[in-house]
Amino acid sequence: MSQWLIHSRQRNLLLAGRSSAFTPEASSALLAPHQTAAVTLCKADAGFAADVAALLAGAVPAVAGVMHAGGVLADATVANQTLAGIRAVFAPKASAWRHMAGGRLAAQPTHTAVLFSSVAALLGSVGQLNYSIANSWLDAAASGSQAAGAPVLSVQFGAWKGAGMAAASAAKMESMGLGALTPATGLQALYGLLQAAGTEPAAAAGLRPPASVAMSPVDWPAFLQGMPHLPHYFGSFAHLKPAAAGARQQQPAAASAGGRSAAAAGAASAMSAEQRLAYVSAEVEAAAKAIIGSAVGPNEPLMAAGLDSLGAVELRNSLESRLGLALPSTLVFDYPTVAAIAGFISGSLAAAEPVAAAAEGAEYSSAPAAVPTDLVPVHLGSGTIALTGMATRSPAGALEAPALSGLPDVMGAIPISRWEADTQLTADLPARFGGFLAGAYLFDATAFSVSLPGELEGSCEEGG
Repeated sequence: MSQWLIHSRQRNLLLAGRSSAFTPEASSALLAPHQTAAVTLCKADAGFAADVAALLAGAVPAVAGVMHAGGVLADATVANQTLAGIRAVFAPKASAWRHMAGGRLAAQPTHTAVLFSSVAALLGSVGQLNYSIANSWLDAAASGSQAAGAPVLSVQFGAWKGAGMAAASAAKMESMGLGALTPATGLQALYGLLQAAGTEPAAAAGLRPPASVAMSPVDWPAFLQGMPHLPHYFGSFAHLKPAAAGARQQQPAAASAGGRSAAAAGAASAMSAEQRLAYVSAEVEAAAKAIIGSAVGPNEPLMAAGLDSLGAVELRNSLESRLGLALPSTLVFDYPTVAAIAGFISGSLAAAEPVAAAAEGAEYSSAPAAVPTDLVPVHLGSGTIALTGMATRSPAGALEAPALSGLPDVMGAIPISRWEADTQLTADLPARFGGFLAGAYLFDATAFSVSLPGELEGSCEEGG
């Protein structure tokens, strides 16, 4: 990133980090005599307001742009989230930007500010609720700043090849359909975003890029294949979902889970409890070794042995494939050791044995299945149809009212705040009643280049 900024003809760079852990190679490259930019390396924790104030106060010349790329991980399930972990994750993300945006930067013009968010804010990530929310905070902050006129852009980056916190997990993410950005591709895309944001005609026409943009290569067939139910915001890519996955999606979830459980129980039905536990333990140990790369003791925490959140998903998927049993997405977090996972799966297989017997008996039954009464269509009689809305404004709040609370009376006298009282009973304005939006006089006509007569005409049409 620093080399890219220098090649982009930035003449002054102030590089700050919590640890100032620059490799000798990076330091020598940045501080080489032939560099065309003045580079300053310093140690500062942007999570502390005092460090940010001292950093900005000592910057010469004044800071004209910001690349905010701080981040820390403290993975844990929702039940195991702690205040200390949340603060540790929020400090380099939310707290740091709040100190920068609310301090000296708020009183001086800034050409651009790029907040390095993560696709975890868009897609979520197992065990990274705190990290996902911290990045979502950055996205919301960028939206608020851009609405106020500040040139702030939040980019939800995916994994980077060879660098970044997710570099070690890039191969695992690719197996799930999420590719890794090469430095050349990612920086070129970022350059295009900054160019679009800084183009004056586009900015004047309101064509700036959105405040938050996701940037990650996606193998859509592989990515969507793992989704039994397609989220609505991926609807544009529904045609790329493999047909086999679509066919499985149409099957009842309960029947699918029951079939897998029955198959797994059938394989272990001839085993005693001790044999079943030994069999499952061996499968879990083998799957964990294949992912971590080394053997793990039965009571050794998997996360301490090197398993990350993506590896936890991969381990769950591997065990489902090996054992044919549907497992929870939080398996590793709920059962953090090989012994705990094996005990849980062994117990699940024992509980699935009656299901397997029932499934085997049902296979030879020819009696038609009864249709549950709660699935029979209900034909509603005639009556009042209530229209409701979200993020809407309507006279008397009619669309915002709960559907079952009854419709309010939207008709009322013409408010004198909208028209002068002596014009209410003239030929120009014969109506005395209508439906009107509350607070419409707060509309800023100048901001939308609407003249005062045009505003009145627009209000008349709206009120009718």
